[in-house]
Amino acid sequence: MTLFYDVYIACNEEDEKIRLWVTTHLLPTLEENNMLRVFWPCRDSEIGVPREEEMINVMSHTQTFVIILSEEYKGLIRWNEKEWKHAWHNYTHDLNREIIIINYDLLEANEIAKRYLGAFLRIGQCIDFSNQKKSIENEIVSLLTKQNKILKKYERKNFSHSQIDDEKLPFLKQYSLYSEFRCKK
Repeated sequence: MTLFYDVYIACNEEDEKIRLWVTTHLLPTLEENNMLRVFWPCRDSEIGVPREEEMINVMSHTQTFVIILSEEYKGLIRWNEKEWKHAWHNYTHDLNREIIIINYDLLEANEIAKRYLGAFLRIGQCIDFSNQKKSIENEIVSLLTKQNKILKKYERKNFSHSQIDDEKLPFLKQYSLYSEFRCKK
């Protein structure tokens, strides 16, 4: 499968602070400084194309999913759920994919909708927005660069996370997304 995008950004598109940070800091760092191909739905979605159809297509052709958590993004919002499910599905079916979570509003673990994000937090990379030691954007780039080096080091294989022995990662069984996609094998 050909990957068209390096990064898919999922966030609460209605939150002005997040939109401002993404447009003024994150996108320029990823696209201009590091020349990554980024898909951000509120900027890159095609007019007239059904949103879910486009989301499924784009996510299936994306290397890394960046999920930005915020106060408004922790509840059961329809599009959030769909993005999380599709990110999880793509992640579990291709070992070369990655999930990075940015805890923008510094949510406590018990505040996050564990039904959808608990497994992400255990497996994916999580960046705390309060990290004052270095820029968040550079930390994200560091994780993306690390992932790309790993991919180049090893020959690309089409293994999936669902092929990993359940005995090695028993804690995953408690998450509904894991069970849901394991049943579809």
